[in-house]
Amino acid sequence: MGGRGRTVASPIGTTTRIGGTMELSGNNNRLDWRRVVAVALAGRHCLGRWFDDPDDLVGLIRDAWVGERPFLPDGLPVIDGVPGHVNAFAATGHGMLGVTLGPVTGRRLTEYVLTGRRPEALGPFRFDRLRR
Repeated sequence: MGGRGRTVASPIGTTTRIGGTMELSGNNNRLDWRRVVAVALAGRHCLGRWFDDPDDLVGLIRDAWVGERPFLPDGLPVIDGVPGHVNAFAATGHGMLGVTLGPVTGRRLTEYVLTGRRPEALGPFRFDRLRR
């Protein structure tokens, strides 16, 4: 694995978290150590050469983990009023585009909240599409 844009490092207390990649490998939570090594290698762009040999990682990585990335069935976000709840709204399920789509989502949802009328642009993102 390469590429500077595929990993990120962030401080957490006295440690550093390295995260990256999304792999669509079915419905499982199996940790593949080869992927841990790949993320560690790719993380060198921001951390420098913090290990010499991949075998060193066993003693350097405290909590390797894998987790599921939630997706809605059709891959589209939900941006709508919450059914059965007055004045409750949701803007979720943007996947990896949350930061990119955040401003326009916020703008359209604000318009909906303030006017009580769903903007036409939010039509494809209704809750009720998921009941089909």
